[in-house]
Amino acid sequence: MNAAGESILNRTANEAPALPTNGVARPSTTATDRIARLPAGSINIDLDTLRDYAPGYGFTFDRAADPVYESALPRFLELLEKLDVPATLFTIGRDAINAAHGDILRDAFRAGHEPGNHTMTHPRKLSKMSMDAMRREIVDGHEAVASVAGREPVGFRSPCYDVSGRVLEILDELHYRYDSSVHPTILGPVVDAVVFLKSRGRSREWRPGTYFHALAPLKAYRPSRTSPWRSGNDGELLELPLSAVPWTRMPFYGTWTQATGKKVFDKSLKKIRRNGGLLNFHFHAIELLDLNDPGVDQRFRVHPGMTQPLEERRATLEAMIRDFKAAYELVTLAELANRSSINMSHNHGGVPQHGRVEPANSRFKNGRIARSTHDKAAHTTESNHDNENHRNGTSGDIS
Repeated sequence: MNAAGESILNRTANEAPALPTNGVARPSTTATDRIARLPAGSINIDLDTLRDYAPGYGFTFDRAADPVYESALPRFLELLEKLDVPATLFTIGRDAINAAHGDILRDAFRAGHEPGNHTMTHPRKLSKMSMDAMRREIVDGHEAVASVAGREPVGFRSPCYDVSGRVLEILDELHYRYDSSVHPTILGPVVDAVVFLKSRGRSREWRPGTYFHALAPLKAYRPSRTSPWRSGNDGELLELPLSAVPWTRMPFYGTWTQATGKKVFDKSLKKIRRNGGLLNFHFHAIELLDLNDPGVDQRFRVHPGMTQPLEERRATLEAMIRDFKAAYELVTLAELANRSSINMSHNHGGVPQHGRVEPANSRFKNGRIARSTHDKAAHTTESNHDNENHRNGTSGDIS
């Protein structure tokens, strides 16, 4: 994949006559001026593979080169390049060190997308693991993603949004800038019930710990180490909660839009924008996978949206991202964390204490994609992994 083009911040749009006010024409404005007035928001993609989804539907799937990486992720990256939008890619360490996936990940990170840590093996019940096993999942995932990205991740998302105070303590040890695992929707139990039904009772992995997320703030906050869905001002780590609709707390993410349609999306976006909610919209790469792609097991037709024609889904996703661009300045989650920290410090009359967001070899310019030469790998350590430990709890994120 070629590096993405010059940032929109470095381009000047064609000037158009401004609408008159009281008969007096206003000065025309550039695209840069318009963006400067927009709030910052972010889109991100969880790179869960079919291997991760299958157990949630009651079967297993294993393929060296996963179709999500072979077919779906290239489509996402092509769309992001077309629209000149940076994204954060939450990557499973197991896939980062898979030779079959390395090239496309390196291309994505060289193009300016942010690497995010999504654990080493994607265990469905991360918070239930021992502290040592949990630390290994997160640290090994960190090292694996850093080895392919050429820079260390500064953000984390727990599989299935299963975050706990112990998880946050490990992120503190790694000096992470942010976590983005809290999903403040009221429909957590409903999603688990749907998975149970679609798996015909074979998946019984309920996530009651995540149901409290419905009580979380809808803006960036510093999470409590005892209850991550509550503000606690414990340390410098930020929680960037996933977007949810104000008041109703209905979900607002890619898979949900596949199930409910563009009209619901449009209404939800207006409410979030009107109420000043955080735009932290997450897709799953599988959303651009087709049942006819090579290697796709037909049993995945039960996944939301999979029976819908690929071109319709692609057109919907493009329309959604264009809507985001019209309402927000789209930046990476690392940049969003930086700006949120500054805003929070200003509101409290202080200065940010933690400025580590993107290392010097980042391909971002003000959080947006910029053309650049290849990264020099800053971290090439590849750990040996204990398969027995990593087998504990591994399953799919079907939400």
